[in-house]
Amino acid sequence: MVSPSNYYCFPVLPNPPRSSAVSLSVSSIPRSSTYKNFGIIQTNSCGLIDETYCGDHDQWFFPALAMRDTVIHVNDRICQFRIMEHQPEIRFEETDRLTAEDRGGFGSTGK
Repeated sequence: MVSPSNYYCFPVLPNPPRSSAVSLSVSSIPRSSTYKNFGIIQTNSCGLIDETYCGDHDQWFFPALAMRDTVIHVNDRICQFRIMEHQPEIRFEETDRLTAEDRGGFGSTGK
């Protein structure tokens, strides 16, 4: 039983995958129905797991806060992962002025 206002770390993947050919990173996010079905929310918004987290005793977790009483069974689908190739090195060029047209700021698109 998971009780409201309590923090839980649900183990979701023992022995994370490894790749010797490519550096990988993983994003963990709740499924779209997680709150509706289980009444829990992820406490770190979006988890980012880098390629160094792959030891024999490492395990991926889904940190969550219960908003109501609920029961979560082994193999219940509460989150999902996206495994991605690590971002390539990027070089930034400093400038005094941007030449593109302003878009209106935070929250202004789609109006």
